[in-house]
Amino acid sequence: MTVRSILPMVLLTLLGAATAVGQAPGAHLGDLTWPEAERRIREAPMVVVPFGGGAKEHGPHLPLATDRLMLEHLMEAAVDSLPVVVAPPILHGWFPAFEDFPGTNIPDPELFRRYVEEVARSLVRHGARRVVFLNTGITRSTGLPIATAARQIHVQEGVATLVVSWDDLETSEVEALSEQRAGGHADEAPAASRAQATDPVASHVTLRIPSTPPRASSATPRWPRRRRAGGWWRS
Repeated sequence: MTVRSILPMVLLTLLGAATAVGQAPGAHLGDLTWPEAERRIREAPMVVVPFGGGAKEHGPHLPLATDRLMLEHLMEAAVDSLPVVVAPPILHGWFPAFEDFPGTNIPDPELFRRYVEEVARSLVRHGARRVVFLNTGITRSTGLPIATAARQIHVQEGVATLVVSWDDLETSEVEALSEQRAGGHADEAPAASRAQATDPVASHVTLRIPSTPPRASSATPRWPRRRRAGGWWRS
């Protein structure tokens, strides 16, 4: 089972099979005219807000755009499979572990949270009933400020929200194929699971070298853990 197939299954479970049957196919928000967008946002059972680093370190063997390429792959899977509306991706974010590498990092997690929150709020203002935040980072990193944004949208706007992070989509099959005993970011397992989804990235997978920053990064800020009921933020 691939990551591409898992995301539609997750979203379909949340929607309920009956909700998806007979509805229009999914759409990228940016491909619609404004009258089409106005209608589709109101009618869609959920709107997806995608996030992935447009330029973030992935070892000396993978391009900085690895997260973006994987995100685009997942966005296409959602649009091809379900009647969702997928917003344009957010490509710049808070990556405290990678701030010493070249890339597009927002060093202030609060600024990043507010940015994500206001993007989602704009969609809710135009009729979105459920918002899924698709995060190609991991739950305990970029997922923390995104989860806080999701909670704020739920509390302030009264709509259901959900964060789906990369580690929510990884399967036991990926772990079973891994030969290394230990490693780090962009090593065998994550590199393979991300890279094999798209040819532009797969062509770069020639090394298995753990990432080593050029100098020590500053301490990662601590974010409060949040509790969710059944995945969705609920009252």
